[in-house]
Amino acid sequence: MHFYRDKTLFQKLIFCDMFTGRLRSEIPETIKSMLSAVTKSGAQIQALNVADNAFGPIGAESISEFLLSPACNTLQILDLNNTGLGEGAMIISKCLLEMKENAKREGRVFCLKTFKCDRNRLYSAGGSALSKAVKGLGTLEHFSMMGCTIQWQGIVDIAQSLTFNPHLKRINISDNLPGSKGSRQIAEALKPLKELEDVVLEDLLLRNAAVDVVKALCDGQHRNLKKLNLCGNQIKFDAGRAIIEIWKRNGDMPLLWLGLNAFGEDGFEEFAQMTEDYPNIDLGDPDEDEYVSGEEDDDESDTEDDDAN
Repeated sequence: MHFYRDKTLFQKLIFCDMFTGRLRSEIPETIKSMLSAVTKSGAQIQALNVADNAFGPIGAESISEFLLSPACNTLQILDLNNTGLGEGAMIISKCLLEMKENAKREGRVFCLKTFKCDRNRLYSAGGSALSKAVKGLGTLEHFSMMGCTIQWQGIVDIAQSLTFNPHLKRINISDNLPGSKGSRQIAEALKPLKELEDVVLEDLLLRNAAVDVVKALCDGQHRNLKKLNLCGNQIKFDAGRAIIEIWKRNGDMPLLWLGLNAFGEDGFEEFAQMTEDYPNIDLGDPDEDEYVSGEEDDDESDTEDDDAN
């Protein structure tokens, strides 16, 4: 990898979609060779993107040495989307905390702003491990952990850790398994994050907790909010009506997405009338409404079944 050794002005490393067809035994040495050459160049890296590589936990081990090198003291963007991270989440979490300390020893402020870790099977253990790093960083502006099969214990830890990053602007924790406890904690976590602009909470089965989310963001203090996505959360009629009424009282009227919920045919028609003069409330396609009948069940039980792998 002599090519990299001369590139002292490197700032962004985009190594995505490189290891989809290689043997697992080939991955560690290849990654280490590439990244060690960058370290030797003396470059100061701002962005590392290794998304869409099927390298699993061994990939996390392979990049850990580079993350802890002086080259990454300036890192602002880390993209680990769809890497099969799994247990490697523990390694990454430990690295991030050490990176902060390394930068501090050199008189720098480690300022990671974007952390993406979508589509990794983290489960609660991985989510909780990474929450320690998120809490310790305190500098995040964009956090994304979508589709990681994280159950309620992990979601509670993640949500709590986000509150230690007051400059967060974008959050996406869609398509996980928060249960009622995790759903309520998500709503609580949003309250102190006054700089939020884009909140994506799709496919979380928030149910009635979606009302708490809306209340948290419509407190008159989240003035930068531009979009809230609550699609696919089994929000039924009563909760849907409450959400729309609260949102209509929200002065700046940011975009609210409510498609793929469970308002029922009559509910959808009523909501369409309620929002006729409010184009920023998107109800989605009525043909995609779940039409779930029956009473609202506010609190599904948080049992061990909620955290089953």
